[in-house]
Amino acid sequence: MRRFFVTSGLALAMLSSGIAEERKEVVVQPANASLRWESDGCAGESLAVVSGCPFQQGAPFVLRLRMEKGLFVPSHSHPIDENITVLRGRLTLRILKENSPITVVLLRQGDFFRIPAYAFHLAEAVEETEIQTNGIGPLVTTWMKDHCKPAVAAAPRSVDCKP
Repeated sequence: MRRFFVTSGLALAMLSSGIAEERKEVVVQPANASLRWESDGCAGESLAVVSGCPFQQGAPFVLRLRMEKGLFVPSHSHPIDENITVLRGRLTLRILKENSPITVVLLRQGDFFRIPAYAFHLAEAVEETEIQTNGIGPLVTTWMKDHCKPAVAAAPRSVDCKP
């Protein structure tokens, strides 16, 4: 009880002396209002960087990926943990682990799933889907055998790394 009065007294003293922190109102734009979507080089997919820089070593990032209905992404891996949240749609993931059965996961809007670093996985968009993924870069893709189907006239990636 004594501690409460001492703490309260200190807080009141700071307020009356002007030392206390001034409150400021900050208006934040929703992330999706300013996203720049671009091809990631695969047909039926586009990406937008929400925060950070996915392709820099040790850099935290958040990005979004849009996938057309029926899009199939062949087996691939990344050297980082990939943390996926489904924002809309449905996505089937197949995780391949050495000497283990294939793990099949159906993700729906609001679901979260972590794919461990170096785990080969395949993805199929059951319907038009948008996911958000985050991790610590670099986000590099290693294809097991087949690459994704290339986008028609895909422009070179110009990912804008944001603070």
